[in-house]
Amino acid sequence: MVENYNDVKTINTFEIKERSYFSILWGRFKKNKMAVISLYFIIFLIVVAIVGPLVSPYHYTMMDYTALYQTPNAKHWMGTDDGGRDLATLIVYGLRNALIVGFGAGLVEVFIGILIGAIAGYLGGQVDNILMRFVDIMFALPSFLLNLVLVVVLGRSLFTILLAIGLTSWAGMARLVRGQVLTVKQLEYIEAAKALGASNLTIILRYVIPNSVGPIAVALSFNIPGAMMMESGLSLIGLGVMPPMPSWGGLISQGSRWMLSYPHMILFPAGAFALTILAFTFFGDGLRDAFDPKTE
Repeated sequence: MVENYNDVKTINTFEIKERSYFSILWGRFKKNKMAVISLYFIIFLIVVAIVGPLVSPYHYTMMDYTALYQTPNAKHWMGTDDGGRDLATLIVYGLRNALIVGFGAGLVEVFIGILIGAIAGYLGGQVDNILMRFVDIMFALPSFLLNLVLVVVLGRSLFTILLAIGLTSWAGMARLVRGQVLTVKQLEYIEAAKALGASNLTIILRYVIPNSVGPIAVALSFNIPGAMMMESGLSLIGLGVMPPMPSWGGLISQGSRWMLSYPHMILFPAGAFALTILAFTFFGDGLRDAFDPKTE
């Protein structure tokens, strides 16, 4: 219970300060109009990926041999493919799979990158040297080739693909986190926490990582479309999700064989893929501006 006016004033000041940080971030972010539009578009994509398969009158396995290669019409807004399947439905299911892979692989990258980067940066010394040499090795290896090997070994499923992409793409995140930790651990409040007897784990989890969230969030916003492109690349060479499960890379590969006779089969999936990648890229640019105090 608040005892007097001074307590009320203190509480209100604290709440204003808490809100002002996020309002400052939003103020910086919304200066980039393309980033704001991209944010709304990404939200729209997520809603479509969740709701679309539930309300669609078609399923990605539903074939109609009386409606092969149809161009866009009232029944099939984006036409049909070489199996008579509704192309709009395939694109929506492909969107859902792309987002699952993108966000899933991104979370794997963040987890491994934070784990290795934070330990290396905070402990330093020999531990830092060993872990960073391991990171250098991961950078030197071709990630796409590693993905091919892992997918062949683990099997072609949505989970194994996102896991393979995440396991081969965390090195950049680890370097980023290490750099942030090296900067943050020199600050006075870290020394104060040590003086009060806080353990290394407590300092890393409660003080170091939370103060490195900005760069991590920006890097994640760029890693998500990167993972989506990697998944599409695997599908283009026939190592994506198993058919008949649709994937944007698989749809583009299939449509490329009929692009002269039935251009709608490649234009719609390629257009959806390009717009999604651009949206995440512009959103990442806006997020980077939001966390950069020089933009004010």
